[in-house]
Amino acid sequence: MKGSNESSLEQTLSKSSKVLRVAAAVTLTAADQMVLADMGAGAYTITMPPVAESRGSLFTIMGAGAGAGPVTIADQGDGITALTPVGTIAAKNQCITVMSNGFDWMIIKEI
Repeated sequence: MKGSNESSLEQTLSKSSKVLRVAAAVTLTAADQMVLADMGAGAYTITMPPVAESRGSLFTIMGAGAGAGPVTIADQGDGITALTPVGTIAAKNQCITVMSNGFDWMIIKEI
């Protein structure tokens, strides 16, 4: 059963965005701007798309489902500072929003 935060967020975003559900390592594309990461799938890595190609884009990754993860959010090593990991999702409903400035990934908000 989905938590109220998760289902509310998914309903809101599904009206205007594609929501990608993942349970294993994946490299995101520009279209994958909202990601629900299955915490019950164990530890895995979500790799951000190329930083230069994603300039101005926001990506939100949220922990979903029961489990401990963790899910690591990594860049492709193509930024100026190569922030690997960009962030880590360690619990259900934990959420990280990142943005590319064309040179690096920046954490905009972390809940």
